Amino acid sequence: MVSSLNGGFPQQISDRIEGFSLGSAFLLHSRESGALLSSNDFGRDIYDALRARLNLPEIADEIARQNGFERSDVEPLVSDVVQQWQAAGLFLQDMCPFVDPVPYRVPVTDISHTYCFGNRYVVLRCENPKLSKQVAACLRIYAAGPLSSPDDGETALLDVIAEDGEYGVFRDRVPVWGRAPHDLTRYHIIRECMDHICTPARVAAHLHAAAVAQGGQALILAGGSGQGKTTLSLGLLASGCQQAADDHVAVAVDGTNMLAFPAVSSVKRGAWNLPWVQSLDPGGSAETASPRNGVRFVRPPRTVPAATPLPVSAFVFPDYAEGAENSCSLLDPAQALTQLIQTGGRVSRRNPSLAPLVALLDRVPSYYLRYGSTDYSVETCQSLLAR
Repeated sequence: MVSSLNGGFPQQISDRIEGFSLGSAFLLHSRESGALLSSNDFGRDIYDALRARLNLPEIADEIARQNGFERSDVEPLVSDVVQQWQAAGLFLQDMCPFVDPVPYRVPVTDISHTYCFGNRYVVLRCENPKLSKQVAACLRIYAAGPLSSPDDGETALLDVIAEDGEYGVFRDRVPVWGRAPHDLTRYHIIRECMDHICTPARVAAHLHAAAVAQGGQALILAGGSGQGKTTLSLGLLASGCQQAADDHVAVAVDGTNMLAFPAVSSVKRGAWNLPWVQSLDPGGSAETASPRNGVRFVRPPRTVPAATPLPVSAFVFPDYAEGAENSCSLLDPAQALTQLIQTGGRVSRRNPSLAPLVALLDRVPSYYLRYGSTDYSVETCQSLLAR
């Protein structure tokens, strides 16, 4: 790839690579391969020169002239950076292949589940009955009634194929990921349901996050499993907020809003005795009735209708630890993006640009919330929503 760039930077490559300034970082993203890199001012200069169709010797000349350096000193540095970008997949013309793909076949099952919102339907065919029940517990507010007909609307077909104890997920026979274990497969299924119900053309990115709303504003609680986002969202629901999403958040293509996707909350054993969980689930859903061991499914008392656009007031990255000192600190937008990507965030396949998510992170603040007091976390989030 480096040798081919010596003759110029092809139009089709420059058009598919995006460059963004976000906080203290400069980011490069390929719409084709999905590669995402963080660089610095030197990388920004190279990117700008490549966009101007300069070849590598010309780039070295330009950067040396602008900074008063010798061209012979700059040229190997430029070549090294471009080689690093190439190795990271930035110049690939296709999506990086899934690791350990599962070949498609028609699922061997007589059972299917249909979910819908308005005239948008998802039909799920899954070869693992337990996995199907877990998804059904999370999405029961979207369960199609007996008179619903997927033929009357826009329908997506999700097939889940078992192979060697793991699974492949296909949407309309196209793989959405490679071979994955049980819990990650459940995450992929619900994410694809969210994308279709919110309408793919409106979705820019999928985030591993919960969200609550109050006064028409949304607060996104982001992070990996076990960080406390669902428990904190339940505390905010008990204080009067609406649920806008549980575990899956859709960022809108306008770079300003999220799209609501409420769902039943999966509450882990350690949070069952919290006062607000008790208030939302007074009957104490029996663990024996749950399709997931150690998890209770709590239906939110108030929700924002699915696919409703909501302006975002802030991102919060909760981190609960028993006995921890309470603190809430501002995060650099680039740090927030790194956290979102590392915990499962991704751009949509229909709209593969990172620009809407970058615009949202650049526009609204992000906070790292470390706490040992659940009351502190709820009060802090309420104050952020009220701003």
